[in-house]
Amino acid sequence: MTIWILMLVLVLVAAACGYGLGVVGSGIMLLGVTLAWALAMPLGPTFAPLVPKLGMTNQVWLWLMPAVLAYAVILLVMLILAIVAQVFVLKHFRNRDDITRLRLSRLNFRTGAVLGIVNGLIVTVMCMAAVYPIGYFTYQFANEEKDPFWLKFATRLRSDMAGSGMDRLAARFDYMPKKFYQVTDVLAFLYQNNPQVVNRLSMYPPFLSWSERQDIMDAANEKEFLEFMQSKPGLVDLSSNGRVQGFMVNSELWQLVDTLDLTDLQTFLQTGKSPKYDPFKIVGRWVLDAEEVVIVAKKLKPDITGRELMAVRRALGAMAAGTTFKATTDNQCVLTLKGNVIDFNKLAQLAPPPSRPQGAVPAKPQGLGAGGMSGMSAVMRQRYGMAPQPPPQAAAPSPDQATPPPVKVETTTFQGNWEGEENSYTLKVKDPKGESENVQAQVDADQLSFKAFGQQFVFLRQY
Repeated sequence: MTIWILMLVLVLVAAACGYGLGVVGSGIMLLGVTLAWALAMPLGPTFAPLVPKLGMTNQVWLWLMPAVLAYAVILLVMLILAIVAQVFVLKHFRNRDDITRLRLSRLNFRTGAVLGIVNGLIVTVMCMAAVYPIGYFTYQFANEEKDPFWLKFATRLRSDMAGSGMDRLAARFDYMPKKFYQVTDVLAFLYQNNPQVVNRLSMYPPFLSWSERQDIMDAANEKEFLEFMQSKPGLVDLSSNGRVQGFMVNSELWQLVDTLDLTDLQTFLQTGKSPKYDPFKIVGRWVLDAEEVVIVAKKLKPDITGRELMAVRRALGAMAAGTTFKATTDNQCVLTLKGNVIDFNKLAQLAPPPSRPQGAVPAKPQGLGAGGMSGMSAVMRQRYGMAPQPPPQAAAPSPDQATPPPVKVETTTFQGNWEGEENSYTLKVKDPKGESENVQAQVDADQLSFKAFGQQFVFLRQY
């Protein structure tokens, strides 16, 4: 109903203006309406600096108002020209006789009214074409309790357009690209299903590198922001939030969005599966599985000694906390190694030599002399008047008995790239010195294994 009332009001107002402007003025306005529609978006950036001066600092207004101002200015200029043209026409009629002047006057005003109706219909269609994408966005974020009147009105118009069939007419003049509606659908799905699917967003393969950005990590760890998002705020409050505004003006983020397959992203958010990236099982973030590496070490060296096994466990204990592998959708990979590479062919060098327990004293031969009495009890020594036996002194630990030095922990990053699909991949990894190595990697379910720089790695998928 709202759309029909708006349409009637616009047509009546345009008809009245057309009657007052006459045929020439209405013709100029018809040209002006067309020019304003064609030039509003291209000239919008010219008027962008004026929007903050009008007190509109919200990102929605900063995006929407420049085009509106451009449309209004063009229409105002054409209206002034139409009024001037009507003045000249009326002056021309004064030189005619009364009957001719009356006939020309009627023709002028009545034809102007007809052109005014045409202008009104065109403006109505333009208004519907403008409301069509805006209302599509606001309708999915509608909040009756928190939305202001103008936002509710835009949402109501869009709903009425769908109910009356006017949306099919407006769609023919839609100026928004298809990606706008895809982005809207993704954002609306996140908004309506927060927090159930928001965490899944960071697991989408193209976002692997973005999840480690400082601004993303800060937002994910900010309790107030998370609570704000989970409260399902109104669209105005949402667009006024500082962090949301930061994401809205982040050009790098929008460049990434421009490269995304949004249909695949929406499928991933809904199902947790990505038809586009699931065949590349290596893509993701992996963490070291230290226990599995120990098992592999036993398989590679069946005669491994207990001391060597202890050395492996000790080295892997230092590595497990920070050794990761990441493969991204642009065929890049990063191996972050915390600790030193363990060469399974040289495990004997890692294991410390055997040693007796610290503080142990070698046994002395028992004889009949004073030394032979060393095992006599204190009571017997007192009975025979012998001096008390001094307590045994712990032997100083030998170099072999000294506490083993702590594992030296260093973090090394190996850059490279990958190729392949399904379960088998080839990694080309470079160490910090620039030496590269081609590595064959295998993915089995959620386990990734390969041997690089003399060490066997086994990783578990983190996401």
